[in-house]
Amino acid sequence: MFVIVKKLKDMLTYDIAYSEIDIDFLSYGLDILLQDGLEYAGALTAGILMHRGPEAFCFLAVFGILRTCTGGLHASGRPGCFAGFTLIFTLSMLVSALPVSGLFFCCIAVFSICGILRNSPVIHPLCPLTVEETILCRRNTVIRCAVILFLIHAGLFLPPFRRLCAPCACGAAADDILMRLVPLFRKGEPL
Repeated sequence: MFVIVKKLKDMLTYDIAYSEIDIDFLSYGLDILLQDGLEYAGALTAGILMHRGPEAFCFLAVFGILRTCTGGLHASGRPGCFAGFTLIFTLSMLVSALPVSGLFFCCIAVFSICGILRNSPVIHPLCPLTVEETILCRRNTVIRCAVILFLIHAGLFLPPFRRLCAPCACGAAADDILMRLVPLFRKGEPL
């Protein structure tokens, strides 16, 4: 990944006259895109290999959609991020496979969404948000949470989609847990 981003950065500095700040910004964005893309592709592949592709996709969709607007605990480096994401994904797939009622997962989803709405967005001290950005994040969170809750509850009443309620609820729960862990671990910098 480092090599790809470095080559793209070199290409940007050689071919196009970007400022150093623009190049650093683009490099960081490419780095995050590649890292997250590889993590998500690996998780989806693992889900398919476990014969749980739709469940893996639903977890990744809910977790990714919520994570982009809520904030929460972050690892300081790629290995920690990869290990943490792999652990969260694996635990969510195991929990969502438990033979319990769909109503149980709906309760988990409602509890988690309430926590997300209460605590969102988690603001990092090194990257504070303006009042307008905070309001926008809250609006986006409310809309996304409402859609996710609707889909989870609709899935309960549509038998073909019932098995997708659990991974969606686990995605919401994982995001809520990462938000709640911030005060316990962070003093101004990522783990």
